[in-house]
Amino acid sequence: MVQILSNLNSDESGPQIKRIVSDFVDELTGQHTIFQMIRLCEEITARGGQPDGPAVDKREFHDRLLAHISGRAERLESGTSKKEEMSVPWSLAILKTLQEKDLELYLGPAGRTTNM
Repeated sequence: MVQILSNLNSDESGPQIKRIVSDFVDELTGQHTIFQMIRLCEEITARGGQPDGPAVDKREFHDRLLAHISGRAERLESGTSKKEEMSVPWSLAILKTLQEKDLELYLGPAGRTTNM
């Protein structure tokens, strides 16, 4: 999103554009991605650009995200990266502490859970 807005050659600096994108992403977090893309199209239009449309931008976002995620998964599976390098700081220690308290924990993406 930052790259798209930066390419419009507005008077805004890189940090200003990052702040704008960060603000509307934070505001719309928890909603479907399409709402962020609708807002991106509004921001493009406000700067005199011609948006490709929310669906096109969403598809590009998901393609980039999946490429990033698959690279991380491949590095984990191959052993070139350790799970600690890809975890939220302290998350593994917190989970271990909870497990030691004899709690039954489940962690995983929707539709797939893993008993810890």
